[in-house]
Amino acid sequence: MTLLMGILNLTPDSFSDGGEVSGVAQALAAAQAMADTGAAIIDIGGESTRPGSERIAPDLEQRRILDAVSAIAAAGHTVSVDTVHVATAKLALARGAKIVNDVSGGLYDPLMLATVAQAGASYIIGHWRGFPKKNYSRSVYRDVVVEVCAALRERIAAALAAGISPARIIVDPGLGFDKTPDQCWELLNRIEELQELGYPVLIGASRKRMIADCVREAGVQQPGLAELDAITALVSAHCARAGVWGVRVHSVPASALALRATAKLGEVDARPDAPVRVKPSKTGVCATAEPGAKHDDADACAMAEPGRGDPLPANVAQPPAGVSTHELDVIAIKGLAVFARHGVFEHEKQSGQTFYIDCEVRLAARAGSAVDDIAKTVNYAELAAELERVATETVLDLIETLAEKLAAAALSFAGVCATTVTVHKPSASVAQKVSDILVTVTRTREAHCALRN
Repeated sequence: MTLLMGILNLTPDSFSDGGEVSGVAQALAAAQAMADTGAAIIDIGGESTRPGSERIAPDLEQRRILDAVSAIAAAGHTVSVDTVHVATAKLALARGAKIVNDVSGGLYDPLMLATVAQAGASYIIGHWRGFPKKNYSRSVYRDVVVEVCAALRERIAAALAAGISPARIIVDPGLGFDKTPDQCWELLNRIEELQELGYPVLIGASRKRMIADCVREAGVQQPGLAELDAITALVSAHCARAGVWGVRVHSVPASALALRATAKLGEVDARPDAPVRVKPSKTGVCATAEPGAKHDDADACAMAEPGRGDPLPANVAQPPAGVSTHELDVIAIKGLAVFARHGVFEHEKQSGQTFYIDCEVRLAARAGSAVDDIAKTVNYAELAAELERVATETVLDLIETLAEKLAAAALSFAGVCATTVTVHKPSASVAQKVSDILVTVTRTREAHCALRN
């Protein structure tokens, strides 16, 4: 589920909402309003980073935000502090902030990484070439997505070397930071490449020039907040469909409605007697047919009646006759990293952490290997994508429950007779020093596979 990060600028000169909120009472009221309409995180900033903005001393930034940080954190909200100054970050963390949102990714202040590591805080690494220039003089890229990913990869390595837990790293491509509007849209159109970094992705497009230009292209020469927030909400929906971790927005209600509609579009009929909806394979394999069978109607192919008294989808094809248990083959995925919010403690649900998934599926793959046809085996890329989807779509207390859901997902693939799933939780909240906490489940589909020795 994509999280909403509400922007709370306590500055007189921010590009969109400078001067709208000042004082602790107004800040607390604004934060509560954002939380009431769907914000999971309140991002508090005291220095504008808009193109052409003037730098301020850290002590002025601190006077603007620290009392508000204290009040909003004390009210039970998850607070992120938007700063490049290590002194401000340190004081804000002491006041109850849980996340440091550093648009420079640690490049502005070299002490930032160690400070965040020592505090055990979460850290948002922004892509940065300096405070943005109005004239785009630093916006020259051969391939903006490739170069942004490479730069973020370097900053991730620096953060890890400084001791920041991988479970607490979030990356932000820095839309609008020395990137033209077209380059920003290119980053949004290729979000999956950012996600391949292996860390949660935060997108901050709200009301930026790329949004305003889009409105102007539609003939509105003076875009108002309604138009800007409508396009921002569409971007939020796009991000949610792509599985992005979070979106940073000015208008929480607009994006919250967009995310709600996006979720509705992805819902399935949850009635106990409803047919089970199975995502059609990209290879064109019908999940209800024999391995390798094609189907002209992918939508009809994806409908299968549930098994009687069986909570798992009854769409697993039987292996070829005569196949014995020891003749089944194994396809395995090891160390699939997913960022999720499972855990019995509230801080685990708020901050999240990285889980690692091992999954083995057992099937008769010889038919596929003999003719070199992926349609006659399990596409491990699709399996990995489905495991990631299941692991991130809901919040659970127990990794045992997560393992069960992942096993059910693996067994839904045509031809799979059995699966073993291990969920690793290396950052589990335990008092003792341990290298890993894990749960392993093995589940079979004997009723459908009819395994014979």
